Amino acid sequence: MLQAGCRSQPCMSRQATFVLTIKPQTQLELRQGSYTREFAMAESITKDKSVAREFTALSFLWRFAASLLLVLATYNPSGYSFFHWVSNSANLGAQQFVVGVVILIGWVILLAATKRSLDTLGMVLGVALLAGLVWLLIEFGVLSLESVSTFTWVVLVCIAALLAVGLCWSHIWRRLTGQFEVDDD
Repeated sequence: MLQAGCRSQPCMSRQATFVLTIKPQTQLELRQGSYTREFAMAESITKDKSVAREFTALSFLWRFAASLLLVLATYNPSGYSFFHWVSNSANLGAQQFVVGVVILIGWVILLAATKRSLDTLGMVLGVALLAGLVWLLIEFGVLSLESVSTFTWVVLVCIAALLAVGLCWSHIWRRLTGQFEVDDD
């Protein structure tokens, strides 16, 4: 039982019992016979937040862009990456150290999220699928193994795609099956 409080107007609230129902699309419904404006506002805020948590293609693209940024900032064949910056420096300084730690933090977060959501089997299957797609592109003549640089770019994009799927997998799983993933920790 919850007691509703009134702020500026005469108190019209009374003790009420609330029923909280979880609908399939993760919307929460708050039902009661009669309730005050505060509870009506709380109900609309709850519904607004569930809309903001909806997973879209744009959500995936943002995660893919972040993964791609991390992968390409670490290494890319153009010569403008953390790897090239550190390997071409005579002295390693504080700047390289701080940037290296930030990149390491990014990798730990993305790899931990991917490992947790896809697990080892899912990651192996994801790598197999991406390798099969690259092989298919080579068979169709879209990609060539003669250019190491092009092949390296494709591999880096595949790594970013696998990390992005790992970041999004719980949302994708919920869309496919209607089931929520809950950590047992």
